[in-house]
Amino acid sequence: MSLRFRRSIRIAPSVRVNLDFDGAGLSVGPRGFHVGVNRRGMYTSAGIPGTGIYAVRHIRRSSGEHPKVAGSAWPVILLLGVVR
Repeated sequence: MSLRFRRSIRIAPSVRVNLDFDGAGLSVGPRGFHVGVNRRGMYTSAGIPGTGIYAVRHIRRSSGEHPKVAGSAWPVILLLGVVR
């Protein structure tokens, strides 16, 4: 079992800033389908709203290498906890 965290903040209709343990990202799209970018690269996500069932497809770079993830979102997560 793994521990996961994700916080999503809507900044405009269909535009969200997503925070998780690996960092921050930005996604755009209607409920149930969106395209996003984060420290790992671009991705698409489609799902059935309200069910928790979804699929994510990462769009890889042409080099075939996985980008390295460095740093942490812990300072942002802790700040959000203090602001509330």
